[in-house]
Amino acid sequence: MPVLSSLNLYRHDRGNHATITLAGELDLETAPSVRVMIEDCLREGIRTVDIDLTLPPSAT
Repeated sequence: MPVLSSLNLYRHDRGNHATITLAGELDLETAPSVRVMIEDCLREGIRTVDIDLTLPPSAT
């Protein structure tokens, strides 16, 4: 039985700056959703995009 990958994306905009926070597993199956979110930022005029890959305190 295949294992389903899970990735949650959160976007916080501040002017022309966005922070995208990823929570979950980033792999070949989930990477396209990250790309789409980055493309959406650029299309909407966001010019600075930070990708937050930090682990939450409970995961360390």
